[in-house]
Amino acid sequence: MLKITPTASKTGRCFVLEGRISGPWVGELQRLCEKALDANWQLTLDLTHVSFIDINGIALFRWLLRGNVKLKGGSS
Repeated sequence: MLKITPTASKTGRCFVLEGRISGPWVGELQRLCEKALDANWQLTLDLTHVSFIDINGIALFRWLLRGNVKLKGGSS
């Protein structure tokens, strides 16, 4: 299960993520991120409360980092 809470500012959007980034949740997160990036928002993902990321989630984060998405609060 993954909870995604969007927050907004004048210049961008942050998604606060809680739970596990795996299975169908990877696709849902990708869809939301693509929508934010298409709107030219500066996007930040808060990983403070993420407990697990599967291999597809890791691939998504690598792609997002190349797109200048910022990650915060995550551990190694």
